Amino acid sequence: MSGVIPLSKIQIGREGTLGTAVDCTEILRVEGAFINDSREIQPVNENVGLLVDTDRVVTPSLAAAISIPENNATFEQIAHILEMGVKAATPAADGGGSGYVYTYDLPTTAQLTPKTYTAEGGDDQQAMLVEALFAEEFTISGNMREPLKFSAGLFGRQAANDSFTSGAVLLDVEEMLFQNCKFYLNDAGSGFGATLLSNYLLGFTLNVRTGYVARFTANGNLYYSYLKQVKPEYTLDLRVEHDSNAEAEITKGRARTARLARILCEGSALSVAGSYSKKSFIIDLAGKYSAIPAIEDDEGSSVMSFSLRGGYNATAGTMGKFVLVNERADLDEDAVS
Repeated sequence: MSGVIPLSKIQIGREGTLGTAVDCTEILRVEGAFINDSREIQPVNENVGLLVDTDRVVTPSLAAAISIPENNATFEQIAHILEMGVKAATPAADGGGSGYVYTYDLPTTAQLTPKTYTAEGGDDQQAMLVEALFAEEFTISGNMREPLKFSAGLFGRQAANDSFTSGAVLLDVEEMLFQNCKFYLNDAGSGFGATLLSNYLLGFTLNVRTGYVARFTANGNLYYSYLKQVKPEYTLDLRVEHDSNAEAEITKGRARTARLARILCEGSALSVAGSYSKKSFIIDLAGKYSAIPAIEDDEGSSVMSFSLRGGYNATAGTMGKFVLVNERADLDEDAVS
């Protein structure tokens, strides 16, 4: 019997050593993600007295990929994208509270190291396995009256037929909602989160090129042998009301004044409050505007679209960070309270 899409899934597991496959015990709660065997297959051109090509081909390298299309972002599973695309974070208990705080500082003077994953994907006909997955790029976005969304491009060593790890957990998750976000924007000297702008932000898109690249070396294998990080790129696009705040930001853009932007999304109350009382997700990004926007028409309302190009700011001493607070004590655990 042929496979069906409703019975497809992606299961994931966190690797202890890059490329050493592990059991995949957590189901990723997304739609439309599949493993793509990206091995290179090249025909060989030759002159052997035939008018047509022969069937001689060569496979000089192996690779695999997973393209996760836009899906709802949740407090419980967005950490996996940050682990694969920023760095591995050690969760810290939030004092006497039930929350755990995951902090992902963006790189400054040294390369970071992501956490690589093993994934199993397929349907009821066939599953495939890929190891050494990392994120080449990801996007986090939010718009009025919608959950926050994410998408990601993942790259791995090779794809092979396999079977799903049995007993994988379907976690309880909670969507991040745009209407529960708060937006802060101010000069570098004030620090992140100093100035709350109400009735201003209509939507945002954070585009990230992680800078992580797979290196294929003469190492006895056709798949990539190690990872390195070249220059990452962070761009935060902001769609805002054309009000006095927007006019002030135009002036800041013309003066090339550095901006510190914070997007704080809060969810349900934690079981026990600590320094955080709610599930939280924070995006902090320092940078400068890449252009001066014009007024746009949004159903008769005047809006503007600013683009903040992320960059290290000496006053703040950083380009930014992500902070995630949930009740997962360990991303390797099999259940979430």
